[in-house]
Amino acid sequence: MPAQSDAKITWRILWRSAYGMTLWIVNAAVFTLLLAPFLWLGLLTFDKSGRWPRWILRRMCCTSVKQFCGQNLRITEFNWKQVSGPCILVANHQSVLDILFMMLLPPDCRCWAKRWPFRIPVLGLMMKLCGHLCVDDPAVLYKAADSLRGGVSLLVFPEGTRSRDGKLTRFHDGVFILAARTGVPIIPVAIHGSGKMMPRGTIQLIDTQMVIQPLGVLYANPTMDKPHLDLKRRTADLIAQALQSGVATSDIVGKLPITSGGAMARSGP
Repeated sequence: MPAQSDAKITWRILWRSAYGMTLWIVNAAVFTLLLAPFLWLGLLTFDKSGRWPRWILRRMCCTSVKQFCGQNLRITEFNWKQVSGPCILVANHQSVLDILFMMLLPPDCRCWAKRWPFRIPVLGLMMKLCGHLCVDDPAVLYKAADSLRGGVSLLVFPEGTRSRDGKLTRFHDGVFILAARTGVPIIPVAIHGSGKMMPRGTIQLIDTQMVIQPLGVLYANPTMDKPHLDLKRRTADLIAQALQSGVATSDIVGKLPITSGGAMARSGP
């Protein structure tokens, strides 16, 4: 699936792009100007993991994604009850929109991100309030393990950067070492279409189909000599196969699009 789109620039694309950007600006302003002082106080006192900021931000993302994706976005069926505790969501990365789409899934997650989002004034404040983790922090593995022990899941894009052509690139080891050490399961997720909806290097929102596809539950095999490498291989294979084969029509026919009453809305802080 190519990440770059050859769609012609139309008034519809310009309108969707302007509308999506406006939604982002409004949500960011509400979050940082109205809610941030109270959320920061909570972060220093009773909510040290940032659960409340993450819940509020996820609600905002749910509303925004519903507005600019509408019927174009589907999430395939997955039995989340088979994961009784925290987990690690591992997904491919094609677009800056990927993190918004992953927020629609039920687990309350702290993101494992590069340093640059933390340096952007408004975005950095949101990242810190939500308790997200900087991969460049030497103590990131210890902080991530503490998060999992506290019952908070993780969201990781192990490629480390957005794919230029939509194909899966090399996975980094860190999150798989963490999963092998803690025994926490990994849920591989294939994101279909985000690279076409907002191609890398643009802010255009192109009208295209988007599917979020959780693929299963994987555990590290402690009998292996290097269990993290085996877990990384199995995770990458699942996602690569899903991207190559696409999504079966039977997996998404009859599924409702994301709405304010969907799975996201039922998961509170």
